[in-house]
Amino acid sequence: MPEERIEKMKEELKLLDISDVMQLTGWGEATVREVMSEDEFPVVKIGKNNQVSFDALKEYLSHRRIRRGK
Repeated sequence: MPEERIEKMKEELKLLDISDVMQLTGWGEATVREVMSEDEFPVVKIGKNNQVSFDALKEYLSHRRIRRGK
């Protein structure tokens, strides 16, 4: 397999942990843990660690967006 393809696949598979999600969203640890425990959240459980792919997090957040009235 070409090295370029391997690197692209590694980037696509990058998983974020709780601290990464906290930094990206500005949420506190309790909020991130609560959201990650929701059934519809696309969490990947690896051992005792909950992780999420960046793309899955973006998609989840885009569907959770609240649209305010005009």
